[in-house]
Amino acid sequence: MLSIWGVDFIYKIYWLLQPFQEQQLYLNSPDFSLYTQIFKIAGYVMAITICLISWQQLNNYTQRNMRYPVWVKQLVKILLCLHIIWIMNDILKAVYPSNVLSANMSIISATYILMTLCWIGLSTLKNTFVIERKTEVIHPKTMEAYKALEMFMERHKAYKKNDLTLKWLSQELGIRYKTLTQAIREQEYKNFYTYINHLRLQEFKRLLTLEESKKLSLEGLAKQAGFGSKTTFYAFFKQEEGTTPKKYQRQMLLQKRAA
Repeated sequence: MLSIWGVDFIYKIYWLLQPFQEQQLYLNSPDFSLYTQIFKIAGYVMAITICLISWQQLNNYTQRNMRYPVWVKQLVKILLCLHIIWIMNDILKAVYPSNVLSANMSIISATYILMTLCWIGLSTLKNTFVIERKTEVIHPKTMEAYKALEMFMERHKAYKKNDLTLKWLSQELGIRYKTLTQAIREQEYKNFYTYINHLRLQEFKRLLTLEESKKLSLEGLAKQAGFGSKTTFYAFFKQEEGTTPKKYQRQMLLQKRAA
């Protein structure tokens, strides 16, 4: 994408160096209109891609228990919708020059932006909009349930069970299903499986430090830690650690040698 913008920049410099009459002729040509439309759509595609990457990163922050200003995620959502509307307008204009959306695009854009500004203005009255999201109040009952869950996991290594379910844990601990669900969410885990995979990941990293681990592949160690799916293991590891298991292992070996 950056190479496209580089070509565009060089071409415009070349155009500026041409005689004035030739510049005017090119501006009035169909080729210039097509060229402008292509680069405009490319710009929207790039903006949408950046918005989607930003959205994914913000979701990763949530899953890693990291805090961020609430308005950032909302603004990304608004910008994403706005760019999708604009790119649809340009595509329709290229295919159907006289369409309803293009004819009213200025009104739609102005209304959307005005509504966004009003929403931002009203939302700033709420503390949770501009201040980092606060952790929910942890109730004593759910805190006790979470402690019981942690002790059970530490003692029995239940996360190593491939068929582990929250219902089974609820029966084993004698704690209501709903209470356990709430207890896990109060610790800022997205859901039960995020919590379990987090424990499995910690176990995998522990196994990786042992001498016996050299006899097994990374997938074998992941299976021992409780991961039932190779895809789930690699995806969750990348999401949590920001790197692949292989690169993590290499880095760990280098640190061992340096020590």
